[in-house]
Amino acid sequence: MPAHCCCVGCNSRQQKGCETKFFRIPKDDMLRNKWIAALRRENWLPTDHTRICSKHFIKGCSSRDSGDPDFVPTIFSYTPVGKKNDYVLQAKVQWHQRLVERDYAKQKTIAAKALLSLRTFEESNVSGTSTQTDRCMCHTSTQTDIDVSLMQLILAINRQFKVQLDTLQKEKDVLLNDLAAHLHELNDVQCKNVELTKKLKAADDKNAILMKSFEQKSIEFKNMQDNDKKIKFYTGLPNSDTFLSLFEETCTHAKRHKTKLKHKDELLMTLIKLRRNLAMEDLAYRYDTTVSQVTKIFHRWLQALYIAVGGLVMWPESDEMELTEVFQNDSLRKVRCIIDCTEIFIERPSILKARAQTYFNYKRHNTVKVLVAISPTGAVIFLSPCWGGRVSDREITLKSGLLEKLLPGDTVLADRGFTMEEEFSFRGAKLMIPAFTKRRKQLSAKEVEESRFMSRARIHVERVIGRIKDFEILQGTLPLTLTKRPSCNTETTCDKILTVIGAIVNMNDPIL
Repeated sequence: MPAHCCCVGCNSRQQKGCETKFFRIPKDDMLRNKWIAALRRENWLPTDHTRICSKHFIKGCSSRDSGDPDFVPTIFSYTPVGKKNDYVLQAKVQWHQRLVERDYAKQKTIAAKALLSLRTFEESNVSGTSTQTDRCMCHTSTQTDIDVSLMQLILAINRQFKVQLDTLQKEKDVLLNDLAAHLHELNDVQCKNVELTKKLKAADDKNAILMKSFEQKSIEFKNMQDNDKKIKFYTGLPNSDTFLSLFEETCTHAKRHKTKLKHKDELLMTLIKLRRNLAMEDLAYRYDTTVSQVTKIFHRWLQALYIAVGGLVMWPESDEMELTEVFQNDSLRKVRCIIDCTEIFIERPSILKARAQTYFNYKRHNTVKVLVAISPTGAVIFLSPCWGGRVSDREITLKSGLLEKLLPGDTVLADRGFTMEEEFSFRGAKLMIPAFTKRRKQLSAKEVEESRFMSRARIHVERVIGRIKDFEILQGTLPLTLTKRPSCNTETTCDKILTVIGAIVNMNDPIL
């Protein structure tokens, strides 16, 4: 604990960098009582920790010499202030200094005489010319003078040593006080250091836990490659092995640009956009990049995916077709595909012609329509280009290129809206749709049975379309920027999106 001065009205405290010295109350009873009387504090007794600062001594330090003005502290708040008092104090100091100088000179004279007498005594012993009686008398007289002189010299030297010892003791006390204060400060610093070290370790541990949690929650491939459920949820792919295979096939078509993202994370971000339709700004925050950078990455990888896996949506050869149990019925054995159309909402175009071509009265929204064909095994084998939502199922089927892929003897299952048996007949193919009553009261038993088998088979195209629509980018409203045709490509962006999604659906287990 830092020392402070016990004098009334004094605010001195012992602290680092302070030049003021502090002195203990003397333990000698007489001197101790004089100091207590000089302090003028009623009903007060000092303790071992009581200190008086150097400001209360004329020369700035206490003295153990009873003749010294600083033998007792004399400067206090109640001490008269003025030139006269200062003169008296200085006079006391000068008087004591002269006294010390005279005493020192006197001791030097006595010591010189003692040494001279000692030398004379030694010379008289060597000469041997005096009588025995004279030698005895001289020796006795000289010996007495020498003893007195030596005693006085020893006393003078002893007093001088005592003064020096007192000074050294005072300096020692001051140093010990400073050392105690520094040790106390050091102890406080060490305690604070231990406490801060514990807090720092706790903060580091908490930071490590948060960083680990953050890394696990961040959408990066390294954090989900061991979790197939996450892969399925964010990308639509069945597992991480499929993702890695897809990356190997696609990365050669996606040029590497200077971005913060790893190459695999760029593909992952593109698939997340297709699967979960997160906003571009959301993806930019998640991957710590800009919206423009996310947009460029999405279109670059969408093009690469379209080139790499677009071939998975392909028309199979007739000898490669496998019939599942649903198609074991005699009337369905030659079914080549099942077709149906689906609509996707888009933003309202600003051009009136485009607005009219895309408006679908049934859903009261601007849409694009696409024709989907699946194989008897449930694989997506044909996707038409996107048409305006106002186009009929008949027109999109005739102009999509589906008929050119049919071979004589092929059978196509469709809904009642596809009334174009003649066009299929020209190709040597057969279009099977549910029977109409045609002004009859009811269908025949054979027609009912065939319709039942057809409905059981045709329902699977709706299931596949449901898988395609599981990709949330097709569930919302497509912005016009994703429906336009880029200048360097013949396919629109939404055509590429549907083709890539169809390929991903084919990478999963078939529905049949």
